[in-house]
Amino acid sequence: MNHIPLRASEASAKTSSLDFMYGFKKVIPVTQAKKYRIFCFHKKKLLLPIEILNLKSWLTMKKTILWVLLGLLVILVGGLAALNYLILAEAPPSFVIEPSPNLKRETEAMTVVEPKFSFDFKMDTTETPHSKVFVELGSEKTLIDEITASFNVLSRIEYKDLKIPESAKIACKGYWAGLETVYIVEDNGSFWVVKKRQIDEESTQEERFEVVKTIKY
Repeated sequence: MNHIPLRASEASAKTSSLDFMYGFKKVIPVTQAKKYRIFCFHKKKLLLPIEILNLKSWLTMKKTILWVLLGLLVILVGGLAALNYLILAEAPPSFVIEPSPNLKRETEAMTVVEPKFSFDFKMDTTETPHSKVFVELGSEKTLIDEITASFNVLSRIEYKDLKIPESAKIACKGYWAGLETVYIVEDNGSFWVVKKRQIDEESTQEERFEVVKTIKY
């Protein structure tokens, strides 16, 4: 096997201290030469390729190179992911398909909030009742009337005796000084229609419901 000639002082040494270009420092037995070559530093001077005298050092250096390459691969993948995110962020918005009018109406009908009556009742110094009648739709509250009477909400079993139409979603009745007042709410497909009827107990004439307010869904 051909050996690279070394200086006399080096040839006579049993070991040689080599600082490899990747930062390793290894005391290598001269007598155990292996056929692996690499540029190295010897006493801070760059020599020509020499035979690596320790196979274990060469394998350790290969492992370090692999870790460096793995780190570069991770950086590359991260950079590509960031670039892809930026491209998607600047991309034009996708097409939005509007629902058909029929589907839209059906959806709105499914989300219609049912009305209910509420009252603000007060009694004055003469013990006369005063009420504000409201129709509530969810969080919205609409004033219907301010009237002298006290009110209560009617159940559906009372509709027939009071001659309230079956189409009424809700109904309430108030009474004071011989005057009966009834409010109902009907659905006409687009609006809640609030109707009112007043009957004097001394009157024989049949009164009809009259529209007092409409409230959109």
